[in-house]
Amino acid sequence: MTTPLDEAHATMEAEGTGAARLAWFDRLAASELFLLLEKVADGDAIAPQIFYLPQARVVLAFDREERISDFFGRVAP
Repeated sequence: MTTPLDEAHATMEAEGTGAARLAWFDRLAASELFLLLEKVADGDAIAPQIFYLPQARVVLAFDREERISDFFGRVAP
């Protein structure tokens, strides 16, 4: 399933313009994102899954819950 975020990214890649890039960031900012968690949330407290890379620590967010499961290889918390 292609999402509006996918479409904006494809347009940005195809056009390569500053306007297309800004449109992608606008779509990203307007999107509901799902954060990959280390464990199930406890009330309002969450524990994001942190990936330690040589350059930085990062967390991952996805525009569809199914993409988290696809990335994680199972249903993610």
